Amino acid sequence: MMRLLVLVPNMSPRQRGELRDRLTAGFPELEVTLVARIEDATAPIASAEILMAYNIPDHLAAQAVNLRWIQSLASGTDGFLSRPSLSRRPMITRMQNVAATPVSESVLASMLALGRQLPALMRAQANGHWDRELPEHTQVWAGKTAGLLGVGQIAEALAPKLKALGMRVVGLSGRTNVAGFDLIRPQRELAVAVADFDVLIVLVPLRAETRQVIGAAVLAAMKSSAFLINVSRGALVDEAALINALATGKIAGAALDVFAIEPLPADSALWSLPNVIVTPHAAAAHTRYIDDIFPLLETNLRRYLAGDRENMINVVRRGGDG
Repeated sequence: MMRLLVLVPNMSPRQRGELRDRLTAGFPELEVTLVARIEDATAPIASAEILMAYNIPDHLAAQAVNLRWIQSLASGTDGFLSRPSLSRRPMITRMQNVAATPVSESVLASMLALGRQLPALMRAQANGHWDRELPEHTQVWAGKTAGLLGVGQIAEALAPKLKALGMRVVGLSGRTNVAGFDLIRPQRELAVAVADFDVLIVLVPLRAETRQVIGAAVLAAMKSSAFLINVSRGALVDEAALINALATGKIAGAALDVFAIEPLPADSALWSLPNVIVTPHAAAAHTRYIDDIFPLLETNLRRYLAGDRENMINVVRRGGDG
C-alpha cells in the first residue's frame, strides 16, 4: 500500500482531523499517516512515497529515502528546495490561489490595528484603564503610502483594498503595469524607496538574494513613523536589526506573522516589545481553509495515483522561482 505522510504542525487540531478524515475517506488505497509534531515524523518519513507539508527540516529530509512527490501546502517551496539532504529529487507541487484573500485581509487587519494603536488600547482595556490620551503614531491611512515588496498574487489582492482606503500603493518588483498600483519600482531600489513609505509590507519569496533583505540599512532609511508588516518568511528580515529599530524608535512598529525560528522562542524580545503585533504564522488560516485546499490536493492525488503526472497542478520547475 502506498504511504502518504501529512506533516502539519501549523494546523489546528480541528483542521488536522478534517484533513485526515477527507484523505482516508477519499483514498482508501493509501496508508495515511498524519502527524502534528516534527519528532513524530521520524519513523513514517522513511517509508513515505508522498509528503504533504508546509516544509521539512533537513534532518527529516535526510531520511526521506522513498519520497517521490511532495505536495507543498503553501505557495512557497523554499522549505523543500533549500534542503540539501533530500536524498532524491522528488517532484514538488505547490498551492496557488488559496492564500491571496486571507493573507491580504490579515495584512489589512494588522495595518489598521497598528495605525489605530490597538495593542496599546487593548493593554489599557486589560488593565481596566480609561485613558483618552492618544498613543504616539495613532493615524489614519487615507493619503498615506504603502510599499509592497513583491508583487505576486497576495499583492494583487491587497492593492485594491489599500486603494479603497485612499492610499497610494507602490510595488517593488520586476513586474510592471500591474492593476491597482500607482507605481512599480525595481526591487533593487528598496533602500531608497522606503523613505517614502508609511508602511512596508513584505510579500517577496525567500531566495538567496532576498535573505535578510530587510536589514539595518533599509530600516534606517524608513520613516520613524512607518510600520513594517511581514507575512512572507521570517528569514527575509534581520531580526536583530529589527528589534533594535523597534526598541529605539527608528520605526514606529511592526506586525509579524513569520520568524527566523518558528515557533518564536520564548526569550525573543519581539514578544514583549509594546509596538509589535506577533501572530503565529497564521495569516492564511481561517475556519474553511481545508475547503479551499482540498480540491487541489484531491486532483493531484488522483492524477498521481493514475500515473498522470504530466497533468498535475502547480508543478515546481527546478531552477524556477519555487
